[in-house]
Amino acid sequence: MPQSSFIYDTAADVRLTDIVSKAVAWGRRNLIWLILGTLVGAGASLLLNSQSPKQYTSSFIGYGNNLSDLRVRESLMHLNTLRVLNQTDELAARLGLTPAEAKQIVAIAGLPNNTLEAELPPFPARENEIYHWQIQCTVTDPQIFPKLERGIVKYVDGLPFIQKVLGEQRAALKRRIAQNDAQVAYLEGIKQNISENMGRISVLDVGTVSRHIVDIAEKTEEMRLKLLKMDHELVVMRPMEIILKPSSPGPYRAAAYGAALGLVITLVVLGFIGLLRLSKSVA
Repeated sequence: MPQSSFIYDTAADVRLTDIVSKAVAWGRRNLIWLILGTLVGAGASLLLNSQSPKQYTSSFIGYGNNLSDLRVRESLMHLNTLRVLNQTDELAARLGLTPAEAKQIVAIAGLPNNTLEAELPPFPARENEIYHWQIQCTVTDPQIFPKLERGIVKYVDGLPFIQKVLGEQRAALKRRIAQNDAQVAYLEGIKQNISENMGRISVLDVGTVSRHIVDIAEKTEEMRLKLLKMDHELVVMRPMEIILKPSSPGPYRAAAYGAALGLVITLVVLGFIGLLRLSKSVA
């Protein structure tokens, strides 16, 4: 009974060099098919890549005092859920987009990122700990990036618990402003009393009271400016850029994947053909 060259007698010494040499010889005999299969796989992958819709990815970085709350991440996940369920009308309403623009959204991902402080420009100090967020969006039309950014900021600012926290912070700030105004009025009265009794009170006391009034007035003005800016919880520091280079699908990566897949399929087919020939020769 004829035996295949790849089958050895159990008593024979199977050496690695023989196996390698036979594999190299097999590769040389089928080199054309291997190259052809690899090229066909790469070409088919590039063809599918050229016909698939291009996707563009960009991100913006913002900060806020209350963005550490898990409900912020859950709210962004809810936007993705609306996208997956193709509820474009509701998604558009929440982000202030048209339904056609909402259909361009592929993914919205937001993650706290407190490792970017060194890369960020200076930002105004706030009383509580500041949390940085990087919100990344993938769309099929890069021109909607600026509008999408504004929509996400408005959506986060409009979350009920964020509005509640901002309302409490604004009320507390207004109370502090009123207290400072009352304190300034009280000090102004003391200053007036000092001026009327200059003969019995030192000029140093007048200067001390005046400095207190100036310090409190400056702090109060800072509070008023802060109150005017307390409309947004998510403050954008690095805006989203319009990226014109597609992030996916990439032609080089697609060609590499296609070539690898084509090579694997060719190897499987050639191996199957070899087994058929071997079974016929044994028969």
